[in-house]
Amino acid sequence: MPHIIVKHSLSDALDILSLLKDLHETLAGHETIKKTDIKTHAIALQHVIVGGDDQPDTMIHIQILMKSGRSEILKKTISSSLHDVARRHADQPSIYAVSVEIVELDTATYFSSYKK
Repeated sequence: MPHIIVKHSLSDALDILSLLKDLHETLAGHETIKKTDIKTHAIALQHVIVGGDDQPDTMIHIQILMKSGRSEILKKTISSSLHDVARRHADQPSIYAVSVEIVELDTATYFSSYKK
């Protein structure tokens, strides 16, 4: 925990592995986050519609799943920094929309284990 899930439209211009590495490192730089606990992956979306007819149907949506208990200021700082990273990777006409969402998981219902 936490998880970074990147949903994105297919685009040859987007280096998704580089984006994932940068997001992973950026999240690891925030207080209360241990790099060894972060899991980062991407899901390519084959069919996407974004906005109106005059906009490209391309997007990146970043969802961060974390246990609850972090301050609103820290959550805003995290989401803003990850948005900035994604925007830099998408800073080309081929990616139209970038969004970030933090989802807090109830610590009483989230369980995780690692192989020993």
